[in-house]
Amino acid sequence: MANITGYSGFDASSNAQRVPIRQIALFQQKEKIEADTHLSDADKKTQLAALEQQMNALTASAGAKP
Repeated sequence: MANITGYSGFDASSNAQRVPIRQIALFQQKEKIEADTHLSDADKKTQLAALEQQMNALTASAGAKP
């Protein structure tokens, strides 16, 4: 352990490693809404638009480097 000299600490962490998990969860929600026969077309359209907006925001934030 005395020979360890090149370490300078930890890099700042981001939540970037969680982006794929969040994308999968949003995709699952999207699939459930699309398959729901009890929702009207207008409700589906509204909910899917909201999910699409969340997906786009998540993708945009994933592209930004901390």
